[in-house]
Amino acid sequence: MNDLGVGPDGKGTFAAHPETVVQEIRDLGGTAVVDTHSVATEDGALAVVATALDAYGRVDALINNAGVMRFAQFLELQPDEITRMIDVHLYGTIWMCRAVWPHLLRNGGGRILNTTSGAMLGAGYGSVYGAVKSGIWGLTRTLAFEGAQDGIAVNTLSPGALTMSARLADIPPLSPEVIERRSPDRVAPIAAYLVHPDCPASGKNVVAEEGHLHEVLYRQTDGVRLTAPSVDEVADAWESVVDRTAAQDLADPPESGFWLGPPPGFVPGTGELALGIPGSPS
Repeated sequence: MNDLGVGPDGKGTFAAHPETVVQEIRDLGGTAVVDTHSVATEDGALAVVATALDAYGRVDALINNAGVMRFAQFLELQPDEITRMIDVHLYGTIWMCRAVWPHLLRNGGGRILNTTSGAMLGAGYGSVYGAVKSGIWGLTRTLAFEGAQDGIAVNTLSPGALTMSARLADIPPLSPEVIERRSPDRVAPIAAYLVHPDCPASGKNVVAEEGHLHEVLYRQTDGVRLTAPSVDEVADAWESVVDRTAAQDLADPPESGFWLGPPPGFVPGTGELALGIPGSPS
């Protein structure tokens, strides 16, 4: 378990917290080790994976759940607060995925679960927090596309749980009933399933909040075709562009993706693939 033992804003010290959680896991019959490297740097992420390899000899799954929060209006955020959220949430997810990816390839596959938030859909006082969470969703779908050929499934979970960070955040008081419905114990089994070898999902964004489990997905309107349009033509067509009557759900990766460069296995000069790759030209 990787935890720096800091507050929800990335500051302060809760030094005993990681050790306490690891001991709880052991008391319940599980195994766990403490790691206190920062995922916000590439070296830190590599060290986290090295800790797991030293303890268990292999890595089969990764749950990226590190994060810091600072809820404030856009112009009230300080530059260091913005940087800290980007470093921990977005860079942390990128570095950890890169650090674990080669090991999953060697294992013939594996599971990655990244953490998003409803804030990425738009939330007051959550501009940068929502931005980095949206970036994680885009990263997840792209990695799900790239990992499909190698048995690596990548999903996201938006957990509605009152974790330590949420409890320490400046939010209005909640009733005991809401606190119970938002217990992390109700979300943990969902996270465990999403990294289980039998879970077929990849490229999904799942929301778990107060006992309700559902998927948030991309949709696309039917739209219109415009050839070299003028500004007035765009304005005239706008209602048709945003008309959701015939909107369709976008497919999950790899069906929804495409290669921005030559796909792996492509033989230059032949227009052929040396290996069959889902989502690639055939």
